[in-house]
Amino acid sequence: MTDNDDQNAPKPAYRVADYLIYNSSSVYLTPLHINKLVFFSHGWNLGILETPLINEDVEAWKYGPIIPSIYYAFKKYVQKKVVPEEYFSTDQNKNIDDLFTTDNKKIMDAVINVYAKKSGAELIAITHEHGSPWQRHYIEDRRDIKIPTESIKDYYAGKARKNESK
Repeated sequence: MTDNDDQNAPKPAYRVADYLIYNSSSVYLTPLHINKLVFFSHGWNLGILETPLINEDVEAWKYGPIIPSIYYAFKKYVQKKVVPEEYFSTDQNKNIDDLFTTDNKKIMDAVINVYAKKSGAELIAITHEHGSPWQRHYIEDRRDIKIPTESIKDYYAGKARKNESK
């Protein structure tokens, strides 16, 4: 297996979260932001590159799509913001860029630029849009409903096509 094969393989969601936190140092993110940014990165990666960015399931919870491992990992921050200088140890992510392809990083960087400064309520509203993967799969008061990868891929591929035609 080549290094490029490793870069193309789907990653644990926490590695995507690490990249997003590390590269959005001018914006302090809440746990909700981190979960939504990981989801948007995965969705846009599926829609544009047709490959999954994460190797974990996404579930439809009350406030939108959630990656459970990210939810539980950042739950301790509750309403506080995740401060990169406190989150990362000194050498922890020297090679984080090496985990992802250039195209993956372009998508994650675009996600940071478009979504990171939005409020939590705005991010929830975006994930709740009519026809969204969350809207199509959510069942009230349930947390165990998986959103199929194909549903996420189809939705973001459609959004990408609309953006190209503008």
